[in-house]
Amino acid sequence: MLISCSASPQVIADFTTFSVNTGSGSLVFYFVDYSFTNNSIVNWQWDFGDRITSNL
Repeated sequence: MLISCSASPQVIADFTTFSVNTGSGSLVFYFVDYSFTNNSIVNWQWDFGDRITSNL
């Protein structure tokens, strides 16, 4: 018996961050995406753990 199946490749998430203080005293974080996948990543969904999410 021959069974055919296919699997989507997994995404290897790899992010780095850096932060800067702005003139008004606010702290701003930047995320740099070094993730790897064989498919194009359309977007990321961020979950901040406080019921707030973003796809920016």
